[in-house]
Amino acid sequence: MLWVHHHSFLLESGFQLRPKFHPDWKPTWKSKSEMIFSEEILGHMVLNPDIIDATRIQDGKLVTLKRIVKTEFPFEVELGTFFSSSPLSDNPRNHCVPVYEVLQSPYDPDDQMIVMPRLREMKTPSFDTVGEFVEAFRQIFEGVEFMHENFVAHKDINILNVMVDASKLYPKGFHPVYHSLNNNYTGFATHITRTQCWPRYHIIDFGYSCRYDPSELPFDHIVAAGDRSAPEMERIRADPSTRLNPFPFDVYCVANIMRKDYGIEFCPALKFLLPLVEDMTQDEPSLRPTMSEASARFVRLCNSLSTSQLRAFPGIDAAGLGHRCRRLKYTVTGVAPLPVKKFLEPDTDTNSRFRSFYTLSPGHVSGVTEMSPCT
Repeated sequence: MLWVHHHSFLLESGFQLRPKFHPDWKPTWKSKSEMIFSEEILGHMVLNPDIIDATRIQDGKLVTLKRIVKTEFPFEVELGTFFSSSPLSDNPRNHCVPVYEVLQSPYDPDDQMIVMPRLREMKTPSFDTVGEFVEAFRQIFEGVEFMHENFVAHKDINILNVMVDASKLYPKGFHPVYHSLNNNYTGFATHITRTQCWPRYHIIDFGYSCRYDPSELPFDHIVAAGDRSAPEMERIRADPSTRLNPFPFDVYCVANIMRKDYGIEFCPALKFLLPLVEDMTQDEPSLRPTMSEASARFVRLCNSLSTSQLRAFPGIDAAGLGHRCRRLKYTVTGVAPLPVKKFLEPDTDTNSRFRSFYTLSPGHVSGVTEMSPCT
């Protein structure tokens, strides 16, 4: 009903919702079974009530609207627009989701709505090659490193908060809720492989994110709605008032996506990443590499792979016939296994000067008791 209430406002602002959300909409169902399986019922059943799809009237672009309650998440809009504004928005290393526009609700001064591209969970379709997998995580490493370079900790990195711009991957589109179906809810969505289009990945949801003063060690609460498996969470569960450095927590969470969600220790073709993942998930947060150091190691590992290794199937099971045929086709036609010949290794010099900022908590440094507030 939130979106029905805002339908006219959004239309005046240049955004068209689906017909169901028009205040005067009437169902056309002729039977109970037709109602149960209709797009109006199933097509929005699992949708987060604060998130909805829309079409930008000006150019027909498919977008996502997200309602932000400012008193609950005071920095989400600020940080989203921070990374979406020049010069940061012009940097190709910036993988924070673009915020096209911020709308202020005319009915509640505490409600804002951000307009973003329509994205898709990164796990589907499945990665077809090792090259596709490492390119995706190169972008994730790069994106989190870029956030850290700007002294912003995400504090809730998990598989649901890393998404892919699938506009090229799914040329005919996909349903905003049931991603396996097409946009019209009339059949399955068709896609090409990532090797054929090399999509861009984005980090989303800055509800718990904070920007810190680099002159002081960051010292903050960690809520971690998505991934609560980090060793430091035990201390937080024992004492909810515990404040820790959030940057090593981000490092842990990035590595844990590879370990928990993709099970790389069980994938022979991806086991080369395991030593790095183990370092990034050490029990003692201060011993973990910084995101910049982890990115440099990741790039070196990936650049050491042969073309044959990059074209290999990354899954636990043996590659199927479809993968083998695509691999032969790409080899014969000269399609590269990566979007570039070699990944560029990040410059860690600037980051190394701030290593204590990114790794230590005040308790590790004698005499340091000041808290670096989220700004």
